[in-house]
Amino acid sequence: MFPSLGIPTRSMSRRVSIPKAREPSFFRRKLLAFSAPSYPQDDVSPTTERIWEKCSLSNDKMVERHVPNELEILYGQQMLELFSSSPVIGFYHINYLSYDNKLINWQNARRLDMELKDYNRRSCKAVLPGTKWEKCLHFVESCRTNQYMTFGPDIETLPNLIKFEKKTPELILIGAVAYDKILRRQDVLQISSLPDIQVLYSQLASILTSPQRQTLSYLGSGASGLSQNLSQFLKDQS
Repeated sequence: MFPSLGIPTRSMSRRVSIPKAREPSFFRRKLLAFSAPSYPQDDVSPTTERIWEKCSLSNDKMVERHVPNELEILYGQQMLELFSSSPVIGFYHINYLSYDNKLINWQNARRLDMELKDYNRRSCKAVLPGTKWEKCLHFVESCRTNQYMTFGPDIETLPNLIKFEKKTPELILIGAVAYDKILRRQDVLQISSLPDIQVLYSQLASILTSPQRQTLSYLGSGASGLSQNLSQFLKDQS
């Protein structure tokens, strides 16, 4: 026979004693006690078809699903600060976005002088109700995942929303907040097609000063004509 190598082996003659079964562990006993079925004693239903509606644990889970935790409240306060300091806010519908593409989109937003952020529904509902941005919850309700937003530091970054959308195929602009109003995507496109504000100022200044120049030219021509008539009259009298 082969010599023994000193390796401990399990004895195959060991059998499970059914009358003296081993006690379950503490974790398993807690799990069995937690999962044990319980039925209400005061209102016993004839069937068990809708008995799950009377489960208090199910109602507590539904409430906890909509109650934000402390971290989500902290993110919501950070979002509210960005809302207060950003005159231009863009809301986007998101397709599948990996971590690498999210980093690329964040860099593209930074190049356009904007900040790309995403917040979940509970963070938005914790801080936006009761503020002037309460109607922006419409964008959050229609989003199944985190709501992606861009924040611009000044109103001149409004055309950058369209530029950012062209660089990010995963994010589609669905609305924006500018001039303290909620704008549609079509409104953002129309405003983006307008010339620069300095060009508009120069055009407005030329339009406002054109009647003044025309009046001065009329006055100058009238004075020159009057002087010519007077000189001709003096010549005729002499």
